[in-house]
Formats: sequence, structure tokens, C-alpha cells
Amino acid sequence: MLSNDDFVIAYQDEVQDGSSYGVYARRYSKTGSAFGSEFLVNTYTSNYQSDPDIAAFSNGGFIITWLSKGQDGSGEGVYAQRFDSSANTVGSEFRANTHTTSDQRLPKVAVLGDDGFVITWYSAGGQDGDANGVFAQAYNSSGTAIGSEFKVNDYTISEQGWSSIATFGSIGYVITWESKKSITRF
Repeated sequence: MLSNDDFVIAYQDEVQDGSSYGVYARRYSKTGSAFGSEFLVNTYTSNYQSDPDIAAFSNGGFIITWLSKGQDGSGEGVYAQRFDSSANTVGSEFRANTHTTSDQRLPKVAVLGDDGFVITWYSAGGQDGDANGVFAQAYNSSGTAIGSEFKVNDYTISEQGWSSIATFGSIGYVITWESKKSITRF
């Protein structure tokens, strides 16, 4: 939902971008009438781009994040694109994850009250010291990363993933996730 009660829907489509799945979006008025045509969100179209998530800025703009196969050089990576209130791109698509070994997937994004934003995802392949872990990257309102990506979960045995994020106030947020405990049978 955008600040003026219009809304944007983001989704993956299997064939339109020419190489497996691509991420598309379309803007609608608060009455449900479409503004223009659907548009391709991802610039990189090799392999697949999927699992989009979207959040709105206070000025009517929005950000969409997704995973992209092979773009970061190793498995899947997390990418995002900012848009203004007319659905024009703001800058270029960018990679959220700096750690690129194995897969980083299932991204979620939330916008803070000051129009900064946070992207979270889970990273496979032992980045947190065991199996999968939850990581995040914060950005200021101009889209510049604040510090480095950081590990969210303290408990690292087995798998942590499938995160969700919500904001409160102008700069606060909470990230939740699922944690799987390994069971050893004797």
C-alpha cells in the first residue's frame, strides 16, 4: 500500500523476461484500476529471479527485493530496486548480500519511518557457523548501506531461516525467523 492508498503488486512470471522466472510489478489506484502496464523489475535476466517482497516509502515510492540465481557468482543472491511514486527506477538494482558463498534467499524488506530500509534473508552454506542463518542489511533514506550485513540469530545449531521483518517508530525494527533444531536419534 502506497502513501496515497494506491498499491503495487510484485510477482514472479515464468517466461516473460526470456530466461526462466523474472520479477514483475504493476501499480493500481486505490479503486483497483491499473496504472499502465506491468513492468519488469529485475535488470539481470539470466537464470531466474523470484520470491519478490515489496515495501512503500512515505513519498509514494517503493522498493522491491528478490533472489537472483547466479548473479552474485555463487548460487542465489538477494537483489533490490528502488522506484519513485511514478514507478520509475531510482538508481540501479543492487545486491544486498555481501557474503556470496552458497545461497542467500527468501528476502524480506521493510521501510522505516525515516525512509531508510532493512532487507533480511537467510544464508545457506554455514555463514552463521553451522547450516542456515538469518542475515540483514540496513540502508539510509538515500539507499546507502549502513555498516555491513549482520547476523540476526544468536543460536546457530542447524537451520535458521524464513525471516520476516516489521518496523516501529522512525528507526526501529524487529526480525523474526524460524529455527529448526536437529534431533539426533540413538
